[in-house]
Amino acid sequence: MLERPIAILTYFLCSALFSAAGIYFLLKFKPKIITYDVPNHRSSHTEPTLRGGGISIVVVCLLLFLVISAVTGIAVSTLFFLSAALIAFVGLLDDVRSLKALPRFFIHLGVAAVLSLSGLPLYSNLSAAGLNLYFGHFAPIVFILFLTWMINAYNFMDGIDGIAGLQAVSASVGWIMIGLIAGAEALSFSAAVIAGSAAGFLFFNRSPARIFLGDVGSTFLGFALPALPLCFTLGNQSPEYVNNLIYPIAFLWMFLFDTVFTRFRLLFLGKPIFKPHREHIYQRLVGLGFSHNSVSAFYFLSSLLITVFSALGRWIEAAAAAFAAPALSLLIIKYLKKSGYNQ
Repeated sequence: MLERPIAILTYFLCSALFSAAGIYFLLKFKPKIITYDVPNHRSSHTEPTLRGGGISIVVVCLLLFLVISAVTGIAVSTLFFLSAALIAFVGLLDDVRSLKALPRFFIHLGVAAVLSLSGLPLYSNLSAAGLNLYFGHFAPIVFILFLTWMINAYNFMDGIDGIAGLQAVSASVGWIMIGLIAGAEALSFSAAVIAGSAAGFLFFNRSPARIFLGDVGSTFLGFALPALPLCFTLGNQSPEYVNNLIYPIAFLWMFLFDTVFTRFRLLFLGKPIFKPHREHIYQRLVGLGFSHNSVSAFYFLSSLLITVFSALGRWIEAAAAAFAAPALSLLIIKYLKKSGYNQ
């Protein structure tokens, strides 16, 4: 009974150690593939800081996914593996050369489209608490839109110390739990690898951060976390955790809500929704005086609560937490602004 939890812990610790070692190498030798993020009027930091630490997460995850495949005998999906590598590579190019947004977006869209047409199992329904919504022929379109949004949303949300790494740990806990409940050991092991690699990175990313994820890390996590059940080939199986979109939505809810709410708010205010800004909820909280650590911790604990309830099928409690956490954030912002605090 203890073999699988011990294996999960082993993958977590090994990936954390390897990831931290990779970050140490990047900080010590500063290879040309990592650059400095120089603060501007939109930045939440004040000192030039190295970015590109996500390279370590990407390398550790992809290599250990191959190890998991060798240990379990379950083949890694070649298409998932290559897609993840491509997303990370484009992110790395953006870190080094600042790619234009539109070509980058179409690459993300193209990757999601190829996956949707590949024959891999897709999220075909949204089911929770006895309510069922089936997408039918629209499942590929839903998958493409959701995955493309999350790749970019994760990048948008990587704006303060710790927040993106902690979200990766939280979402990974959800997939570990689903894997244990469903008997899908490869899913649990791969999630433990992502959680561990993120934890190793967080040691250097806690405020004040010594290094940032960069687009290479944020886009990789934005792809891998919602699509993780597709990482390993499943044959003719179609388990619930692959079909049900509610799981990645719940596990990534805090990032999903913040990005969707912010876009609608900007649209309502008549502001451009595609230009860089500091209007995300987490950015507004920092602007009102909350520390990076406190905001990141709030997002992490809220996400973890929603994730655990969702993985256990406690949908009423999950829904309550999913409503309460963003509502509390917005009430705090409204109260502080009324009290005379200025961003």
